[in-house]
Amino acid sequence: MRQKISTNLNYFYVESTPLVRPLTTSIKFGRLAELTGRLVSITPEIQLGPPALDPRERAELRAEIDAIVTGLSSPPSRCSTATSRLSKETRT
Repeated sequence: MRQKISTNLNYFYVESTPLVRPLTTSIKFGRLAELTGRLVSITPEIQLGPPALDPRERAELRAEIDAIVTGLSSPPSRCSTATSRLSKETRT
């Protein structure tokens, strides 16, 4: 879904995308809540977990979230598109 949307997420994208929603009591749901809490905790007003401010750490968190949502057993390797693109940007 992230590749389809550049700036705004509207209800059409959410409803048209088939997602398997984990039970709120499952381990995956707890892990997703923890990871997303770290991603959104970037200001003092929003503190849902320890903030992830480092761009590399944020890319790894997004990769792990994507892996959980898509049903992979483990997150993609560090050679994922997001991480390699980030590495290229920091070298220049």
